[in-house]
Amino acid sequence: MVYGYAFTKSAAKDLYAFRRHARLLIRLLSEIIPTVLPDPRQVGEPKHGDLANVYAYAFTDEGISYRLVYIIDDSRREVEFIAFGTHDVAYARAKRRR
Repeated sequence: MVYGYAFTKSAAKDLYAFRRHARLLIRLLSEIIPTVLPDPRQVGEPKHGDLANVYAYAFTDEGISYRLVYIIDDSRREVEFIAFGTHDVAYARAKRRR
């Protein structure tokens, strides 16, 4: 069963910051997120330490490494995206937002 999803307000702002990169946003919404939702634990990498209980899905676009960072809520069968951005930026944002 596919999970539903939501963006935190901060994660939505992350996406908005990429508005000039329409192709990347379209890919994120049409390809990347649908890849995560069927089995978010399987496709994402579980994080440790400051980001315990958080998962990250890694992908590359035009040679740039991005992370989509999320929390899984099994009780609501929902994936809540908390950060998006390049590798280091996404993790720094996720740490602040936890």
